[in-house]
Amino acid sequence: MYIFIKKGKMKVLPYVAIILINVFFYLTTDTKTIFAMVFLVLGAVFFTERISSKWMECAWIRKFLHYVFFIFGFVSIEAILAFRWGSWIFPKINSIMTNRLSLGQQAYDQYGISILGQMITWNTEFDGSDPYMYVDCAYMNVAINYGIVILVLLCAGFTYVMGRALKEKNAMLLICGFFLAGHSISDPQLYMAWYNPFLLLIGAYFYKAGEESVVFWKVKDTYRTLKKALVLWKRKRKQCNDK
Repeated sequence: MYIFIKKGKMKVLPYVAIILINVFFYLTTDTKTIFAMVFLVLGAVFFTERISSKWMECAWIRKFLHYVFFIFGFVSIEAILAFRWGSWIFPKINSIMTNRLSLGQQAYDQYGISILGQMITWNTEFDGSDPYMYVDCAYMNVAINYGIVILVLLCAGFTYVMGRALKEKNAMLLICGFFLAGHSISDPQLYMAWYNPFLLLIGAYFYKAGEESVVFWKVKDTYRTLKKALVLWKRKRKQCNDK
């Protein structure tokens, strides 16, 4: 989030602070995937800001980034559905991903994928002695729990955001979007607003009130904009009722 909302190029101090925080969380939680991803994000930011941003002009990169959420969603779900213990490669990938493929397939075999979702009780490591049952892949999790319609709408919303980022040549948003899409292959936070504030960008980009737009990281500005929109709506509604 900091990388997206910052103004200007990142200085040395933010790089050092983020690296130290990343190392601290790695040592205390042993989250290897996030640890590596933070360094990849910093590398992408450094390369874009200090070396070259011409990658945004490449046609196939632009097309890939535009539809990255649909691409990664399709690939991750297909990998889970295609998983076989007898394969020479899938068990190795499953081991690297700490059983995410096999658990995803187990959940699919038990619940399937519905159109509009279904009631599911996940069993995590905090739920006592019940067998572990949870899908960490955000795309498969949403497809099983909330339905294929919600998954398509979610990916379409982020695709719209990436399209706007391409149009505005917003390199930081493109970098954040790409790594968010990739992170969602192995972690479920894509649809959780308390973990993923970029969800609010979907609404912010769709929202328009004259020339104003919601700036979601500025609480006071957002409140004033929404309050003004509500006052205008009430005024128009009153005028219609008077007629």
